[in-house]
Amino acid sequence: MVTNSLALGIFTGVSVYEAESLERDRKIVELERALFRKLDETTIARSARTATALTSLFNFLTPLASCTVTAFPFLITFLGILEVKSAALLSIAIALGTLFLAGTYLGRLGKRNPWIKGSRMLAFGILAFIIGYWIEKII
Repeated sequence: MVTNSLALGIFTGVSVYEAESLERDRKIVELERALFRKLDETTIARSARTATALTSLFNFLTPLASCTVTAFPFLITFLGILEVKSAALLSIAIALGTLFLAGTYLGRLGKRNPWIKGSRMLAFGILAFIIGYWIEKII
């Protein structure tokens, strides 16, 4: 889980950085053309670089935070509080709950029905779990 989350974090962080920096650079060039001046060391350029770096950082940290939350029940098994099977079920419940909450948040943010967005995210999470379970059974 940790290795996959780290790899996903690096991949998404770098990908988002590249895409965001290209998009923001393009917008700055358009603005420079409209203003007939360079904006290299202005607040606009610095803000664009900061926003790109922060967006990339959050995209890097998101899979790691998700891994930490879902792996927590397994860490408790080392203390003898939970059995492995119970930890797995709790981890799945936490992951699906997190997906639902993220969907409802995105629904509210996008001024859509949060219950529908949350349910859709939950359905895709369940689908991903089922596919992963089937792949494990085949292998």
